Amino acid sequence: MAVVVLLASLTASVPTSGAQTVRPVLAVAALESLSDVGTAATLVASGDADGAVMITDGGLSDAAAGVVRAARPRSVVIVGGVAAVPESVEERLKELSPGVGVERLGGVDRADTALQAAQRALEGVTDAKVAIANGWSLADVGVAASLVAAGGAHAVLYGDIDGLGADSVELLGSVSVAEVVAVGGTAVLSEAAFEAVAAAAEASSSRRLWGATRVETAAQVARRAAGDCTHTVVLANGWQDADVGVAATLAAALSNSAVLYAQGADEAGEATVAALNRLDPVRIVVIGGVESVSESLRGSFSVGT
Repeated sequence: MAVVVLLASLTASVPTSGAQTVRPVLAVAALESLSDVGTAATLVASGDADGAVMITDGGLSDAAAGVVRAARPRSVVIVGGVAAVPESVEERLKELSPGVGVERLGGVDRADTALQAAQRALEGVTDAKVAIANGWSLADVGVAASLVAAGGAHAVLYGDIDGLGADSVELLGSVSVAEVVAVGGTAVLSEAAFEAVAAAAEASSSRRLWGATRVETAAQVARRAAGDCTHTVVLANGWQDADVGVAATLAAALSNSAVLYAQGADEAGEATVAALNRLDPVRIVVIGGVESVSESLRGSFSVGT
């Protein structure tokens, strides 16, 4: 699998302010861990990182190393424990950008890691919108990240079918929450658990976004969160977890963007087609090779002007 590197508005050069170069903050996550990639996407969407670098097979490729060297980040946030992003990657990052500050968000599990990212994203935010998802339902993890990328939530917290952990509930009670959005149906997050979370957050509004499939759930999120000013739709095969994570991270790095899933390599799916017609984007970015989204399906997409 090719290493994927995503940078928000970063190519060979980085933004400048007067004579001073503004050095970016990069998030780093393992492409094989969709939960960590989803958390990295929320960091980008919240502005706690300017972009994300994905590693695979436990290391940085030469291409990824080249981008880090060119970007010269002032700091790096590693998402995930050493099992996902080994210490050797951390040392390599320091070699590529001498003096860089490196921080690791790595909890005892994926829910704890997401909690650490949410604490950063929600600091100082009033009337926050918080998404909750079953962190062990990867389809919902990807959609929750896309919700934040589209501006429909400030942060994501992971739980299981019985709700959030005590620390996550405590965070919700300590910040100003206007809305709690559950991603996924009652099979992954029970209604009783959802109601308990909304009550603990003292949110004035709560709702659930879900569909019969991950494709339909993603379409629901895109239609409701992206609004009428969608410039870019990032499309990935909904059954390719790595592509789903990349799509959410790229959408987070772009403005006025939404994520949609294809039903398969050769089929967009009715929900996705309807959402595309509704959003009428200027640009469609397809993630993955032809084995994920075929040439014929790519050629069927049209964009507005």
